[in-house]
Amino acid sequence: MKKFIIWIIIFGLFLFIVANMANAQTGTPSSIDRALRAVLIAKGQNFTIHRFEGSPLLKFPDIEYPRLMHVIDPGITIVHTSLDTGEMKWLYVSGTFAVRYARKGIYYSWRLIDLAQDDDRLYVLDWASGSMRHPDQPLAGDDPSYGLRVFWKSDGALIYKTLFQSGKNLPVAVPKENVNSGLLKLSGDGVECFGEAFRFKGPHIVDK
Repeated sequence: MKKFIIWIIIFGLFLFIVANMANAQTGTPSSIDRALRAVLIAKGQNFTIHRFEGSPLLKFPDIEYPRLMHVIDPGITIVHTSLDTGEMKWLYVSGTFAVRYARKGIYYSWRLIDLAQDDDRLYVLDWASGSMRHPDQPLAGDDPSYGLRVFWKSDGALIYKTLFQSGKNLPVAVPKENVNSGLLKLSGDGVECFGEAFRFKGPHIVDK
């Protein structure tokens, strides 16, 4: 009888392992399938830059302790690839994250709300907010901020980053994710947004 029970347990463990291996290989339509949908947004002699929409997040933006976070709603991932080395670099990740082990729900959201580029630079405009509300509830936009990130396209380096100060030029409503909202306007060797102009000389910001 004992041998029979042992064999039942072993067989159950075998089925459990096989099932998990199958799940790992096939994934689910909401994760693996969406991750395969990439959009090429820039290409040079030695690099490519792709946008993945709804892809599983592999890196958290602006989070010092990523192990304390888990993904609630994946957003947009922008990836730079060196054609010389094959190295991939995550430039930007959006989505909604929850803090693990928090006694009360704490959620952080990043939304990409516009993209623009010139010959040398990629401009990313985003919105970020922390909230005590569960993601199933309407996003409150507690203490929101708008930020601009500028990347050097050839190597994916972050060459400039700033937050916009709250004021009359900033939208009040919680924005929807958008890669072509028109908020970023190319102008000369730089970009304009929310009434501010940012000028660059190569990879360097020019003092205002």
